[in-house]
Amino acid sequence: MNKIIAASAIVLATATAANAMTVFDPTFRTKAGKFNTIVDISYASGDFLATDGNFRLGTDDLTYGITDNFNVFIQEGRTRPAVGVNWQMVNDKKFGLDLIATADLNKEDLSAAVGVSAYGTISKDWQWGVSGMFRYTSFDDFDDSVELRTSLMAQAMYKIDSKWSLLGQFNYQIDRESEDGLSLGDKAWWIYSKNLTFGVVYAWKPNVAVMPYITSELDTNVYYDGSKIASIDGGWIVGARFGIQF
Repeated sequence: MNKIIAASAIVLATATAANAMTVFDPTFRTKAGKFNTIVDISYASGDFLATDGNFRLGTDDLTYGITDNFNVFIQEGRTRPAVGVNWQMVNDKKFGLDLIATADLNKEDLSAAVGVSAYGTISKDWQWGVSGMFRYTSFDDFDDSVELRTSLMAQAMYKIDSKWSLLGQFNYQIDRESEDGLSLGDKAWWIYSKNLTFGVVYAWKPNVAVMPYITSELDTNVYYDGSKIASIDGGWIVGARFGIQF
């Protein structure tokens, strides 16, 4: 009898550990009454997205669950911190679908975004997620200056065991910026960029996970008035993210 009880306890503990979820999981969603955030420490090479090399220490977002299916969050926006909402429209054991909306906390400039996120499980070891966001920004400092951004993301995670996971993520972004509003005939800047991220997730504690990662810029192409003026590739980011639930 004691052996049966001991064996049952081991099986239960193993199953509980195997079902543990981190904030990096594509299927993770904030529960009611809980907070979660991701702290990022990273360094970008000087040629990544045509920006100067720099260190970054910040948070991707701070999220609070109002209900299990509806949460609010604050994140880095286009011109100021942005506040957003996430509504989980569909949620079953293998598939979920969210609607997302954000707006920057800035009285002078207008910046807002809407998007959708789908995610699910293929097996107990595999998870996937895809999302798309569309952002509109108008700048008060420049008459009729408008920026449009479309962001697409796809990711997959493989659970090695109860502690370790592998995460791959592909991002594609299109930026359009013009000082003549939304006119189709204006001389606008178009920037197309693609990058790939690979991370190793370690569930350090039940509410804390660490993910060292590297992001590689596949290519960035810049156009103005229909002509290609720059093509950049080879940039990279190395860093670590700390996912915290509380």
